[in-house]
Amino acid sequence: DSVGYGKVLLDEEASSIVLPPGMEIDLAGIAKGYAVDRAVQTLFEQGARRALVNLGGNIYALGAPPGTDGWRVGIRDPRGESRVVGNLLLRDRAVATSGNYENYVEIDGRTYGHVIDPRIGRPVSRTLSVTVAAPTAMEADALSTTVFVMTPERGTRFINSRPGCESLVVTKGNRKITSTGWKSAQV
Repeated sequence: DSVGYGKVLLDEEASSIVLPPGMEIDLAGIAKGYAVDRAVQTLFEQGARRALVNLGGNIYALGAPPGTDGWRVGIRDPRGESRVVGNLLLRDRAVATSGNYENYVEIDGRTYGHVIDPRIGRPVSRTLSVTVAAPTAMEADALSTTVFVMTPERGTRFINSRPGCESLVVTKGNRKITSTGWKSAQV
């Protein structure tokens, strides 16, 4: 069996990890967020106080443009490339969206997304997209994928329990479910 974090062995002395045969680790759920946070850190260390860093939809808003309260970021409608389902006003915060509308495969007329529910080993089909705003891009990236795997209601309750985080879930039935703190979005 090659599934489960408990099977990953960390060797701190050698700064390495050992995986069972056949096991792989995929950091796609946090890698872009981590890269955004590092880029923002470097910009800040070099004196930047205003920037919008976007790495494939993982965004961090450092400060705000002159004369504004923050950076206005549109949230793409998963059912159409040119539409948005809402806007966020971000300042010193991050946002990330997970969805199955860009990375998917069609087999015999059925669409299968790339976000896999690890409990059943199959693609999640009830949710179209999850957008999470959080203090860091890595946290927003990880949480958007985590909530995507949960039911929309459970995922929203989970985000409500995390200080400084907000979410917008768009379901296959075209419902938009927002967390309690989702004040800055016009949905």
